[in-house]
Amino acid sequence: MNGAYCRCFAADFVKAVHFGGGLLERSSDSTAKSRKDIIDQLIIESKKRKMEQQRQREETLDMTEKLDTEWKDLIPIMSGSSSKKEPEKPELNSYDVTLRQLKFEARGKPSDRLKTEEEIAREEREELQRREEERQRRMHGFKEEVDVPKHRSADDLDDGLVFHFSQSLAFGLIYIQRVFRFQI
Repeated sequence: MNGAYCRCFAADFVKAVHFGGGLLERSSDSTAKSRKDIIDQLIIESKKRKMEQQRQREETLDMTEKLDTEWKDLIPIMSGSSSKKEPEKPELNSYDVTLRQLKFEARGKPSDRLKTEEEIAREEREELQRREEERQRRMHGFKEEVDVPKHRSADDLDDGLVFHFSQSLAFGLIYIQRVFRFQI
Protein backbone atom coordinates (compact mmCIF):
# COMPACT_ATOMS: atom_id res chain seq x y z
CA MET A 1 0.00 0.00 0.00
CA ASN A 2 2.84 2.34 0.78
CA GLY A 3 4.47 1.71 -2.59
CA ALA A 4 1.26 2.46 -4.54
CA TYR A 5 0.94 5.81 -2.81
CA CYS A 6 4.44 6.89 -3.82
CA ARG A 7 3.99 5.91 -7.48
CA CYS A 8 1.15 8.33 -8.09
CA PHE A 9 3.42 11.40 -7.56
CA ALA A 10 6.06 12.31 -10.09
CA ALA A 11 9.61 12.84 -8.88
CA ASP A 12 9.61 16.48 -10.05
CA PHE A 13 6.43 17.19 -8.10
CA VAL A 14 7.77 15.69 -4.87
CA LYS A 15 11.07 17.54 -5.25
CA ALA A 16 9.38 20.91 -5.84
CA VAL A 17 6.68 20.56 -3.19
CA HIS A 18 8.47 18.79 -0.36
CA PHE A 19 11.96 20.14 -0.69
CA GLY A 20 11.42 23.15 -2.93
CA GLY A 21 14.92 23.23 -4.23
CA GLY A 22 15.55 26.64 -2.60
CA LEU A 23 15.94 30.03 -4.28
CA LEU A 24 18.84 28.90 -6.40
CA GLU A 25 16.78 26.17 -8.02
CA ARG A 26 13.93 28.51 -8.90
CA SER A 27 16.15 31.38 -10.04
CA SER A 28 17.25 29.32 -12.99
CA ASP A 29 13.72 29.67 -14.42
CA SER A 30 13.07 32.64 -16.66
CA THR A 31 9.90 33.52 -14.72
CA ALA A 32 11.72 33.91 -11.39
CA LYS A 33 12.12 37.41 -9.97
CA SER A 34 15.08 38.86 -8.20
CA ARG A 35 14.92 39.96 -4.55
CA LYS A 36 14.89 43.62 -5.55
CA ASP A 37 11.95 43.07 -7.92
CA ILE A 38 9.97 41.34 -5.15
CA ILE A 39 10.61 44.21 -2.69
CA ASP A 40 9.65 46.80 -5.31
CA GLN A 41 6.43 44.91 -6.02
CA LEU A 42 5.61 44.81 -2.26
CA ILE A 43 6.19 48.56 -1.98
CA ILE A 44 3.89 49.26 -4.95
CA GLU A 45 1.14 47.03 -3.53
CA SER A 46 1.44 48.74 -0.12
CA LYS A 47 1.12 52.18 -1.72
CA LYS A 48 -1.94 51.05 -3.69
CA ARG A 49 -3.57 49.78 -0.47
CA LYS A 50 -2.87 53.07 1.34
CA MET A 51 -4.25 55.10 -1.56
CA GLU A 52 -7.44 52.99 -1.57
CA GLN A 53 -7.89 53.44 2.20
CA GLN A 54 -7.37 57.21 1.88
CA ARG A 55 -9.94 57.36 -0.94
CA GLN A 56 -12.47 55.45 1.19
CA ARG A 57 -11.88 57.79 4.16
CA GLU A 58 -12.44 60.85 1.95
CA GLU A 59 -15.64 59.37 0.51
CA THR A 60 -16.94 58.62 4.00
CA LEU A 61 -16.11 62.15 5.18
CA ASP A 62 -17.84 63.70 2.14
CA MET A 63 -20.95 61.59 2.69
CA THR A 64 -21.03 62.51 6.39
CA GLU A 65 -20.79 66.23 5.61
CA LYS A 66 -23.56 65.90 3.02
CA LEU A 67 -25.83 64.12 5.50
CA ASP A 68 -25.10 66.75 8.16
CA THR A 69 -26.14 69.60 5.88
CA GLU A 70 -29.31 67.74 4.82
CA TRP A 71 -30.15 67.02 8.46
CA LYS A 72 -29.72 70.68 9.43
CA ASP A 73 -32.13 71.60 6.67
CA LEU A 74 -34.67 69.03 7.91
CA ILE A 75 -34.63 69.99 11.60
CA PRO A 76 -36.65 73.23 11.23
CA ILE A 77 -39.20 71.47 9.05
CA MET A 78 -39.62 68.63 11.57
CA SER A 79 -39.81 70.87 14.65
CA GLY A 80 -42.28 73.25 13.06
CA SER A 81 -40.42 76.40 14.03
CA SER A 82 -37.31 78.11 12.82
CA SER A 83 -34.30 78.10 15.09
CA LYS A 84 -33.11 81.44 13.75
CA LYS A 85 -35.47 83.43 15.97
CA GLU A 86 -34.06 84.42 19.31
CA PRO A 87 -36.45 84.11 22.22
CA GLU A 88 -37.56 87.44 23.59
CA LYS A 89 -36.21 88.32 26.99
CA PRO A 90 -38.69 89.92 29.34
CA GLU A 91 -37.77 93.32 30.68
CA LEU A 92 -36.43 93.31 34.19
CA ASN A 93 -38.16 95.43 36.76
CA SER A 94 -36.58 96.73 39.95
CA TYR A 95 -37.81 93.74 41.97
CA ASP A 96 -36.03 91.25 39.68
CA VAL A 97 -32.81 93.28 39.75
CA THR A 98 -32.86 93.46 43.55
CA LEU A 99 -33.63 89.74 43.82
CA ARG A 100 -30.63 88.84 41.66
CA GLN A 101 -28.35 91.11 43.66
CA LEU A 102 -29.48 89.57 46.94
CA LYS A 103 -28.98 86.08 45.56
CA PHE A 104 -25.24 86.64 45.19
CA GLU A 105 -24.75 88.73 48.31
CA ALA A 106 -22.74 87.20 51.16
CA ARG A 107 -24.86 85.71 53.90
CA GLY A 108 -24.25 85.96 57.63
CA LYS A 109 -22.74 82.96 59.39
CA PRO A 110 -23.79 81.77 62.84
CA SER A 111 -21.32 82.43 65.65
CA ASP A 112 -21.11 81.66 69.36
CA ARG A 113 -24.11 82.85 71.25
CA LEU A 114 -23.77 85.98 73.34
CA LYS A 115 -23.43 85.38 77.06
CA THR A 116 -25.77 87.00 79.52
CA GLU A 117 -24.51 89.42 82.15
CA GLU A 118 -24.93 86.80 84.89
CA GLU A 119 -22.79 84.25 82.97
CA ILE A 120 -20.05 86.83 82.41
CA ALA A 121 -20.08 87.82 86.10
CA ARG A 122 -19.94 84.17 87.22
CA GLU A 123 -16.92 83.42 84.96
CA GLU A 124 -15.08 86.49 86.24
CA ARG A 125 -15.82 85.49 89.84
CA GLU A 126 -14.46 81.93 89.24
CA GLU A 127 -11.30 83.32 87.61
CA LEU A 128 -10.72 85.68 90.57
CA GLN A 129 -11.16 82.81 93.06
CA ARG A 130 -8.69 80.62 91.13
CA ARG A 131 -6.09 83.40 91.09
CA GLU A 132 -6.55 84.12 94.80
CA GLU A 133 -6.01 80.43 95.66
CA GLU A 134 -2.79 80.38 93.62
CA ARG A 135 -1.59 83.56 95.37
CA GLN A 136 -2.31 82.06 98.81
CA ARG A 137 -0.36 78.89 97.95
CA ARG A 138 2.63 80.90 96.76
CA MET A 139 2.46 83.06 99.87
CA HIS A 140 2.62 80.02 102.18
CA GLY A 141 5.58 78.58 100.26
CA PHE A 142 3.94 75.75 98.40
CA LYS A 143 5.53 75.17 95.05
CA GLU A 144 3.40 74.50 92.09
CA GLU A 145 3.82 71.02 90.77
CA VAL A 146 4.52 71.17 87.10
CA ASP A 147 4.07 67.96 85.22
CA VAL A 148 7.35 67.67 83.36
CA PRO A 149 7.78 64.20 81.93
CA LYS A 150 10.94 62.52 83.17
CA HIS A 151 13.11 60.89 80.53
CA ARG A 152 12.97 57.13 80.72
CA SER A 153 15.28 54.81 78.87
CA ALA A 154 14.43 51.36 77.66
CA ASP A 155 16.50 49.83 80.50
CA ASP A 156 14.64 51.76 83.19
CA LEU A 157 12.10 49.51 84.86
CA ASP A 158 11.33 52.15 87.49
CA ASP A 159 11.17 49.49 90.18
CA GLY A 160 13.57 51.29 92.56
CA LEU A 161 15.92 48.32 92.82
CA VAL A 162 19.59 49.20 93.31
CA PHE A 163 21.71 46.14 92.78
CA HIS A 164 25.33 46.19 93.95
CA PHE A 165 28.04 43.69 93.15
CA SER A 166 28.25 42.36 96.71
CA GLN A 167 24.52 41.68 96.70
CA SER A 168 24.73 39.89 93.38
CA LEU A 169 27.50 37.62 94.74
CA ALA A 170 25.46 36.80 97.84
CA PHE A 171 22.35 36.19 95.76
CA GLY A 172 24.25 33.89 93.46
CA LEU A 173 25.58 31.86 96.38
CA ILE A 174 22.15 31.55 97.95
CA TYR A 175 20.73 30.42 94.62
CA ILE A 176 23.43 27.79 94.21
CA GLN A 177 22.80 26.50 97.75
CA ARG A 178 19.10 26.12 97.15
CA VAL A 179 19.42 24.47 93.77
CA PHE A 180 22.17 22.07 94.59
CA ARG A 181 21.29 21.69 98.35
CA PHE A 182 24.65 22.10 99.90
CA GLN A 183 26.24 24.66 102.18
CA ILE A 184 29.25 26.75 101.46
